[in-house]
Amino acid sequence: MRSRVRSSLARALASALVLAACHPAPVSAPASAASSVPGAPAQPGASTGAGRQPATAGVPDTRAGRELAWLLGVLAGGGLVYRQAIDAVKPGMTHAFGELGGDWNPSGLGARLDAILSRLGGTQPGAVATHWYMLGHWDGQATTEPGYPAIEHVVATGNGTNNIGYVSTIASTVRDRALGNSLDRPKIFLGEFGVSWSATPMDATIADRLVTALFNAEAQETGKAAGFDSMQWFGISDPVSPVWVPSLIEMDDATGTPRPRPQYYVYLMYKYLYGNETVAVENGHQTDWSIYASRASRASQPASSGNSYLMLINRTAATEVTRVVKVSTASGGRLLRLTLHPHSLAIVSF
Repeated sequence: MRSRVRSSLARALASALVLAACHPAPVSAPASAASSVPGAPAQPGASTGAGRQPATAGVPDTRAGRELAWLLGVLAGGGLVYRQAIDAVKPGMTHAFGELGGDWNPSGLGARLDAILSRLGGTQPGAVATHWYMLGHWDGQATTEPGYPAIEHVVATGNGTNNIGYVSTIASTVRDRALGNSLDRPKIFLGEFGVSWSATPMDATIADRLVTALFNAEAQETGKAAGFDSMQWFGISDPVSPVWVPSLIEMDDATGTPRPRPQYYVYLMYKYLYGNETVAVENGHQTDWSIYASRASRASQPASSGNSYLMLINRTAATEVTRVVKVSTASGGRLLRLTLHPHSLAIVSF
């Protein structure tokens, strides 16, 4: 068994940069390669809409209500025709019905999904997609609010529903409501996810910190275990634009100069270390640190396309953690003594 240990994110990122130089590849999520198709060019982020004429009576005149009304309008405005036209020239694509989760709190997400999926009229999308931004910042939000974009709020557990573990609840809610509305086991996507959404200085501060890279990796591992088929981070945006989502790459519209953020390099690591089967780690998730495991299945693509690995995340600023883990491989069992350095992401690859 061959292992490579990265004791800090800096060393891991350096390796990822070297790999990227040798094997150029576009920024992409490591999960399902299924395609989604824009359903209406006027609303970025929406996927293919499909269904019958909906009724919008009773939709409240709120931000969430207006978003819902727009989605219902996509259903009424030719989404099904668009899907059929694409199938005629590119059969076999997975059509994702998306941007369904502007409200992802426990009561709001289920109701929003029901309001839309119940109007599909027998149409079967290949995937159902929602969004999830764990923290957000709108003008007037108090810094003590659990959803405020502060480093102390980027947590795996606690802080109300504003934690990484809550992505599992989103996955189970989407799956449950798809079944409840007679959909035939569609894939489930996070069409967008991230720490926070808004165009404010505090959001930018979070987006440009190492903590967001740690969040990205831990959210991906949690989402993968919860059954998400694809998780997509917003790719490119200009922070000076009034319509802005914190992205993997900051792009200056005026000069065209790109600046990758820390979370971008997590995808480079996944490109070369992604295992497609999650393995549970007993007692592997604690308040300050986590250990995840993944393996490449024998039935998957060639072995070179994905490696088995342990991912070590230490969220503390100054506490070193040492753990002993027993791993089993085709060549037998072995005990590994792992050191999780403060505020780091490390990989042990097999």
